Amino acid sequence: MRNIKPIMPSKSIHPFSAQRTWFSRLRPQGLRGWLAGAGLAAMALASFMVVGAGSPPTIPVLPLATEPLFGASTNEKPAMALALSVEFPTVGAQYRDATYSPANEYLGYYDAEACYTYNNAPTETPRTGLTIQDYKRFDRTGAATARKCTGEQFSGNFLNWASSSAMDMMRMALSGGDRYIDEANLTILQRAVLPAGVPSCFWNSGSYFPAKQLASTDGYSGAVPASMRTAAASQNIWVANKLNQIYFRAAASSTGTCSDSSGYTLGSASTASVVGPRGDYISNSTTNPNSGWTLCDNDVCSFSGVSDVLYVERTGGSGSRRYTSTTGPVANGVTCNKANLGGGNSFPDGTIFCYTRTYSGSWTPPAPGGGNTDGFFYSRVQVCNSSGSTLQDVRDYGLCKKYPNGYFKPTGAIQKYSDQLRLAAFGYLMDQTDPKTTGSTASFGGVLRAPMKYVGDKLFDISGQYSGNNPKAEWDQNTGQFIENPEGNTTVQTTANVSSTGYSSGVINYLNKFGRTGPTFGRYKQFDPVGELHYETVRYLQGLAPTPGAISKFDSAGEDTNFALRDGYPAYTSWADPYGDGRSATADYSCVKSNIVVVGDIYTHDGNRFPAKDLANNVFDATEWRNVVVNFEKNTTSTYVDGQGTNRTTANPNGANASVPNSNDRSKLMGSAYWSHTHDIRGTSWTSAADKQRPGLRVKTFLFDVNENSGSTAYSNRSTNNQFFMAAKYGGFENDPSNLGGNPYNTYGNPFIDEKTNPDTNSNKVWQDVDTPARANEASTYYLQSSARDVLKAFDDIFNRASTKARSIAKRSSNSTSIKVGSATVAYGAKFDTGDWSGDVEANEYALATDGTLTETLKWSAATQLGNLTTPVTSRNIVIGTSTGAVDFSPATTFSFLTADEVSYLRGDRSREGQAKDGSITWRKRSALLGDVVNSGVVYSGAPSRQITGDGYKDFYDDNKSRTSAVFVGANDGMLHAFNASTGDELFAFIPQTMAPKLASLTQSTYTSGHQNFVDGLLAVREVALGTTKTKADWKTVLLGANGGGARSVFALDVTNPSAFDASKVLWEFTSADDADLGYVIGQPQILKMRTSATDPTYKWFALVASGVNNYMTDAGGNFSTTGKPALFLLSLDKESTASWALNTNYYKISLPVDSTLASTRPTGLANFTPILGASGEVREIFMGDYYGNLWNLQFNTRGTSDWKAPADWSLLNLSPLKTTTEAYPLYIAKDTSGTRQVINEAPVALSGPMVEQMETFFIFAGTGKFNEAADKTSTNTNSIFAVYDNGTTRADEAITGRGRLKGGTIDATAKTVTVADFVWGRPKLDTDTTKRAGWFADLPVAGERMVGVVQLVGRKAVFNTIIPAAAGASGGCGAGSSTTNTYIVDIPSGAGTFTSKLVLEPPSLILLNESDTTVSTSDPTGRSVRTKKYIIPDPTAPGGKREFTDKELVGRLSWRQINNYLDLKNKANP
Repeated sequence: MRNIKPIMPSKSIHPFSAQRTWFSRLRPQGLRGWLAGAGLAAMALASFMVVGAGSPPTIPVLPLATEPLFGASTNEKPAMALALSVEFPTVGAQYRDATYSPANEYLGYYDAEACYTYNNAPTETPRTGLTIQDYKRFDRTGAATARKCTGEQFSGNFLNWASSSAMDMMRMALSGGDRYIDEANLTILQRAVLPAGVPSCFWNSGSYFPAKQLASTDGYSGAVPASMRTAAASQNIWVANKLNQIYFRAAASSTGTCSDSSGYTLGSASTASVVGPRGDYISNSTTNPNSGWTLCDNDVCSFSGVSDVLYVERTGGSGSRRYTSTTGPVANGVTCNKANLGGGNSFPDGTIFCYTRTYSGSWTPPAPGGGNTDGFFYSRVQVCNSSGSTLQDVRDYGLCKKYPNGYFKPTGAIQKYSDQLRLAAFGYLMDQTDPKTTGSTASFGGVLRAPMKYVGDKLFDISGQYSGNNPKAEWDQNTGQFIENPEGNTTVQTTANVSSTGYSSGVINYLNKFGRTGPTFGRYKQFDPVGELHYETVRYLQGLAPTPGAISKFDSAGEDTNFALRDGYPAYTSWADPYGDGRSATADYSCVKSNIVVVGDIYTHDGNRFPAKDLANNVFDATEWRNVVVNFEKNTTSTYVDGQGTNRTTANPNGANASVPNSNDRSKLMGSAYWSHTHDIRGTSWTSAADKQRPGLRVKTFLFDVNENSGSTAYSNRSTNNQFFMAAKYGGFENDPSNLGGNPYNTYGNPFIDEKTNPDTNSNKVWQDVDTPARANEASTYYLQSSARDVLKAFDDIFNRASTKARSIAKRSSNSTSIKVGSATVAYGAKFDTGDWSGDVEANEYALATDGTLTETLKWSAATQLGNLTTPVTSRNIVIGTSTGAVDFSPATTFSFLTADEVSYLRGDRSREGQAKDGSITWRKRSALLGDVVNSGVVYSGAPSRQITGDGYKDFYDDNKSRTSAVFVGANDGMLHAFNASTGDELFAFIPQTMAPKLASLTQSTYTSGHQNFVDGLLAVREVALGTTKTKADWKTVLLGANGGGARSVFALDVTNPSAFDASKVLWEFTSADDADLGYVIGQPQILKMRTSATDPTYKWFALVASGVNNYMTDAGGNFSTTGKPALFLLSLDKESTASWALNTNYYKISLPVDSTLASTRPTGLANFTPILGASGEVREIFMGDYYGNLWNLQFNTRGTSDWKAPADWSLLNLSPLKTTTEAYPLYIAKDTSGTRQVINEAPVALSGPMVEQMETFFIFAGTGKFNEAADKTSTNTNSIFAVYDNGTTRADEAITGRGRLKGGTIDATAKTVTVADFVWGRPKLDTDTTKRAGWFADLPVAGERMVGVVQLVGRKAVFNTIIPAAAGASGGCGAGSSTTNTYIVDIPSGAGTFTSKLVLEPPSLILLNESDTTVSTSDPTGRSVRTKKYIIPDPTAPGGKREFTDKELVGRLSWRQINNYLDLKNKANP
């Protein structure tokens, strides 16, 4: 450890000095004051306030925020336009490797880890417009073994490889896939329909869908059924694809065409005749029942496929003939005789006739080996099948979501982000004219296929506020089924397989069903003008009309009458302005996210026919800006005018790129993307329509390259000669100074200049993806069709980057404090949306790969699970506290403060939402049942702790080790919620008694603009002994909850079995009515064991609660603190629920003094504290800081002695080591450079120091600042971090009254380092004694920066967050600006540290010990070695998905002296 050294007069250090131990370095001078008493010199640290009773003291109230300070109250939600450049190559093969191997994972519609059989004879009743053929598909039968299957099963992994289209992966990532059959309890996905000759044939096409070969080795890799393997007779199996069909062939080579598949019969049923079930037709008739039938020739009925066959026998002579007959289906023809067709009937011998007609029934002949009777297999698969409520189709990427009807549906990014952004879709007309030919008459660009809107069930207004249910939602919220025609199209007709009504519309339907909506199955655009498509999409966002050439061929009556040009799907000739609806023309829209996502290939066909520039009418010149991009790439000097109107010069620090696309057919996309990203698309230059101006609105373009014919695979090619890459490089580079990752940026259109540095420097990181190591050097918004998992991640990443949602900054929880390769750790965190005051708790699973990469996967969402409840009013378990205990919160119970309807509403009844309630007040509309979670941290409780001992505890542990794990959280819906930690299902909810008076406000529409705090405080869970029988019955798991700014109260619940919670499990509540000194408890309450006897080691469990703030405010019952003194409360956990609270009987409090001078201008407060525990887990000492900067030390066990204080002596004067006979003093007073006292809101941490003359010492680390009132957002107060040395002295003159006795350090905001020069630790009596320092301090470098959130002690390092709030932005388009979170890791003894920054407010870091990367050095001669522990902080924006730091400690044989001086040894391990 180099920083803690004696101060030397020169750089040279005496060898002996260099080797001095911690013991000698830290040994303070003057420890002779141990027996301090009446002779202590008085210290005039402060004049303390005395207030008379009768009225509240005149102390300023701290106006706690009723809305989250870190969430935008008005925020325009993002918009995204999908520009689908769908040309026939877009549906090419997802997998192009010619031979199959089960060692490779092939994701797709089929589960790669499952087996399937082909359902050739479905039993479902077809919906209107479909036949039984439409239900043929593959069905999941069970799990595969190493992706191999046995018996008559196909491997899902193989089927994905053999048949998947690249479009399938895009559809699956975006919406869950193309649902060919979408019924409440049946979902069948179908592969994208492949061209079969119009305009191309994909059959064994090397460019688009190559022939695929399954080798006969290794039993055909367990890929196909045994019957197919037998029939293949050791020959290789070839796979071919066309339309929605898969073909197999056993041969030495592939063959065939789209029109000739005769060589591919493997897996098809036998062509022999098969007779189906027979039944009587007409018996004993006097006439031949052959009307409408066709007579078979020569007693042989010849046909292929299935026909209905009538068998007739005629008896009797002329005038007395009788006809008896049977009928039924037959496959592939039949000989007309009684044996075949008699159906077992005993007809009299007579003349035989046979007839045929078309069969319309559901019978199909049995197929051998799970095969087919059509000559091919339909490329369809049933997904998300379940058994009861249990999902069978479980995949590690979470394809299936459960809906309230109890069934599952496949979902994607669109459903996931539906309440966070608006969507529109653009595409092409089916105009097969080449646009790039001279004088081409091809339609210009693309057309709007689905207008901008929210696609989910929620609507939000232009300020992002929830405004009700969406009448144009694109799926049923109860079943998850897609709505066939959400836009109400009645003009353009489509096919029966797309819609039962013949009409379709919407974003999702267009995305999923192109290729089968029009009159020609499998027909796609042949020539793709992608630059024109992007340009037209920009025009839409600009508020302009379509380019005339885009709609000229179908915008007048009588044209495109068969909808062939529109391909059976709506195309809009006029546009509603996506940024209209009363938006202001003068607001600032610079923080509104407007996005275009282009999907297509790079072999494009743009024409040179873009509109000419007309700034007054808001028309830009795409060619002009294409030329700017080309000049940048070629490093050609030219001048351009940036988005701020400043002249700039093109330059490229990488040198010239001569390969940049420059031809008109390929490059116009680059210009359109660049201009719309660097210039206001609706700027003040639009003088002809000033009311449509939206200053600051710009576009970010994301591009998904389907990699046609592998043309983009080589990085050297795509990074230089790929217009999609270039459009991302220039249309998606980072231009936001407040970007989420704090990455390099540029605001004036130069993707090679980093403005984050000072001065500006050249940097490719402005345009590169610097957040994802696997995508290093890629353009940030460019995604290449590659591995299927990358496709899933790409679209989730695109939507995530385009959307916004606030995350609670309260601490997260996890089911483990460590992680290792091969096992996962689950973390639980909260979110909220200010648009409708909804909230969520999410479980995210972290997995550590062997290469060190940390991945994060969403396991469940509590809001989703609550939303899936079909009868929440009756099914939820909700309990409410009362003055006498607790009762069920039921509509059947009479409450004086709520009606039965209001109770039903709060339980989940949504039937009244939006209806009149009281005059102009309506029932509040909700988008979710779970309220916003802002300040209440999520707490996890699994099996009882193994670290506790005591009578009966082992039996208690054994009884409960398998109990349901739960997570607990408080929400501003009035409830404490408990969720199943594995599934996210709600176990119970509890409403504290103090919430009752304001619950009705949650039901009223006025709540949307009048948000309040409810159960908004922090929680604690711990195992405690509440009885005295010394058996397992004594032990309980107790939850202690604070209501934060919601009410002046705390509560305790028995959560030993969270699955069986009821009213009897409510232990007690403690409120300001019980003791008026209790304020709003905004800090962390704790459950701790206290020694309750000065002479005998007897213990009792207490809830320790800091009084918080505003205890001197008058509550609803007229209660107020007469002194305003902050206090630490110790509440007996075993208090009977019916007993009253009695001071010094079942609760105690330790009050702090109030400085009368400070109290005239500043609120009092005590928020948090830190205990020091003894050998039995009992509290020995407590450190706590108050709102006047005082750092207090309470010693229940006088340090260095065996003396304990009994509860009767629990007062500040008795417990403080620094005091006179009448007054106690703090250990330290935090002040800034000017002497102004600083607020200590967060709990300090105590690091054990060395033993000094048999006295235990501590380093106490803390920071200053708070963030709980609106004024804190704009405060520029200087805040600090500091560490002080507590050597156990009881001398009042050694109290540290300010920073004058500390060593000053510095924090470098540029280098992101914390540095404290070398010094000697000690306790000087004077500020001028610089031979030793009582600690160190460092001022946070940015005005207004302050510590927020818990400080975590890891080894000897403090890990904590500071925040730099951003003031609210302009009204209208922009909401609150981005704030900064700095995460510090500081070595407490030395003060050395570093920090990282993110331009978003973050919760305290989740810190996990990496068990797979803990090392121990070779032992030295004394038997000691160094253990190096590596810790992980999950961070998706960091390399490998994580940040890391290490801590070292000495391990091995230690002597008693070494044990007593352990920190000295630990220091040696951390040089």
